[in-house]
Amino acid sequence: IVDHGDAAPVIRRYVAAGEIRESCDLASHPGRKRGVRSLLQSVRWIDGTAAFSINETFGFECECLLDDTSAAPAKLGFGVRGELGQSVFGSSMDQHGVEGSQTGGRVLFRALVNSLPLAPGTYSLSLSLESGGVELDAKEEAVPFTVLWEKQPDIASPPRANWGPLHLPVAWEVERVER
Repeated sequence: IVDHGDAAPVIRRYVAAGEIRESCDLASHPGRKRGVRSLLQSVRWIDGTAAFSINETFGFECECLLDDTSAAPAKLGFGVRGELGQSVFGSSMDQHGVEGSQTGGRVLFRALVNSLPLAPGTYSLSLSLESGGVELDAKEEAVPFTVLWEKQPDIASPPRANWGPLHLPVAWEVERVER
């Protein structure tokens, strides 16, 4: 016996113990775009595992090695891709009006999604670091992660695979109409 307890957290740890790790070294990652510097250094999942549940908090930290040569603050953006490489959603510091880092050295950028709207499956995180609209470093499909189904108090069964990658709460009503 390696682990025991409630099913959902044990399954999450089991999935995360596979090839999907809690952190990833990006310094020598093969997904780097050509012609950019190696500034994205590592990614670490906030809760320590790369397995998440539907509607759970999803978060990561990205450590970057910045220099003082940029005139504009460095800002991070990310994208999530599905199993077939399709873009699912993304965000950037610019989108939310968040000030970047103007200083050089090691800097941690954090991103949190309060309620992950993804259906069960395997996804990847792509990262982009920019300054003043110029891309400094980028990693396509840099870090894999898994979304698991956990029984929800108001949802009886998981979404079907052919419904797509998003899982959004829907309020259903039925009304009998007399004719």
